[in-house]
Amino acid sequence: MHLRRLTLRFTGPDHQLEPDYQYFRYTSSIGHLRLCHLLAILAFASSTILDISLFPEHTQRLMAIRFAVIAMFTIGLLTTRARFYARTWEWQNTFYILATGFAAMRFIAVAPLPDSHIYYISIIVSLIFGYTFIHNSFVKASLAGTTLLAAYAIQSAWLHPAPPEVRINNLYILGIINMLGMIIAYSIEHSARAQYFLTRRLENESAKVAEGKDLLEKRVLERTEQLSAANVRLQMESDERQRTAEALKDSEEKFGKAFQASPMALYIRDENTGKLVDVNDNFLNLMGLSREIVIGNTTLGLG
Repeated sequence: MHLRRLTLRFTGPDHQLEPDYQYFRYTSSIGHLRLCHLLAILAFASSTILDISLFPEHTQRLMAIRFAVIAMFTIGLLTTRARFYARTWEWQNTFYILATGFAAMRFIAVAPLPDSHIYYISIIVSLIFGYTFIHNSFVKASLAGTTLLAAYAIQSAWLHPAPPEVRINNLYILGIINMLGMIIAYSIEHSARAQYFLTRRLENESAKVAEGKDLLEKRVLERTEQLSAANVRLQMESDERQRTAEALKDSEEKFGKAFQASPMALYIRDENTGKLVDVNDNFLNLMGLSREIVIGNTTLGLG
């Protein structure tokens, strides 16, 4: 299996597998992606309890952010039925990771310090969701995760400064999770591509076996037909030989009867040795000898 080290795309002699693999990923993920949309909507809707209990005076602004995200995922769920979704689903997933992460940063900006930084947990959820759950590629998931980590570092240091101990702790945890997420996403995609490659190779080998089986059956059929035709010819030749043998036997019987019934003294002699091989009764009577003495002897020997 030939893969690029960073992007994990099929390359070299396996590059033709890339379009088929991408189509396979989409068709096998579409149902799961719709479920992810629903789960994201439920998660953001249920989290309004957190806004109301912790920051009741800022509930309206926080809920406005939540419902904007809910509307985004609702529209996204509807677009999964559109034709263009097959071409854009990974980029849409990348956008969702960034959108949910930036929404969490917006929560931090709206809610009062220092308690507002509890919302950084939502960034962790976005990272975990992006790296493991939505089937995004390693490259796009890493792009979104690293962007969120950098954006949170900028916000917590300059835009909406957090206490140093909170900033260092949160950045450390987010950095560890982002690194682990990248490793996990890389391993998941590499394993998925290896499994797809082996499946395709098995399918190709099975096709070759089936093709070889069909070819073998065809050759066996052709050979069987040839043997059947040969058997027919052999049977015809055997019948012909049988008829010839019967005709020869009948001819010999007729000749033998005519030979014995002839009023003349007749004999049959071997041209090479001159020995008599058969005589009729008139010959024996004429010579006054028995058949045992005559057969195998010559006419000169008899004289």
